[in-house]
Amino acid sequence: MKTDIIIPHPEFLSVQECRHLLTLNPRGVFINITEDTHAFSDAGMEHDFLWWQKRLYLFKANPEMCPTFIHPRGYMLQPNFRFKTDHCSVPRIFRRYVERDAYLWSGLFHDSAYKHGVRYICHFGAKRFEPQTAQKMWVDDDFQITLLAEGARPLTAYGMFLSVEYGARGIWNDYRKGLRS
Repeated sequence: MKTDIIIPHPEFLSVQECRHLLTLNPRGVFINITEDTHAFSDAGMEHDFLWWQKRLYLFKANPEMCPTFIHPRGYMLQPNFRFKTDHCSVPRIFRRYVERDAYLWSGLFHDSAYKHGVRYICHFGAKRFEPQTAQKMWVDDDFQITLLAEGARPLTAYGMFLSVEYGARGIWNDYRKGLRS
C-alpha cells in the first residue's frame, strides 16, 4: 500500500508502530514516498536489446526520510540513496498488460538491489538500517511482495516475478561481474 505517511528516521519506529502500520495493509506498506523525500532527474537514454532505447532517471533520496517499505516478514527495506534507475521497465510486447511506470516503487527497490547487490534492511526494533549482501532469490521475492503491496493483481505480480526470476539472471550476473554500471 502506498501512503502519504512521512516518518523521519523510520529506523526508530517501535515494533508496535511497525505492526500497526501493517494493519493498513498486511501485504506491506510504503512510507516516505511523497515528493519532498526524494527526487528524480533525467539521466539520459540507454540502449537495450529488449527495449531498443530506455530512459534512465537519477534517483536521489533524503537520507533522513528515505522511501521505506515495511515488509510483512518483520523488517523494513530502503533503496540506495542515489543511483540510476529505469523504474520498472516493461518490454514493449507486455505493455498492453502492464503499464510502464505502474509499479514505480517496486521497480525502484528492485533496481537498487540488483544494481548494488545490497539490500538495506532494518529489523523491527533494531534502530539502524544495515547493508545486507543480497541474494537474487530474496530480491526477486521482495519484488513480488512489493508489487502486491503496491496494488498489482496477484497474477500480474506473479508474472512479473517470473520474468525477473528467469529473464533477468544475466543482468544480475553482469552487475556482479562489473559488466554493467
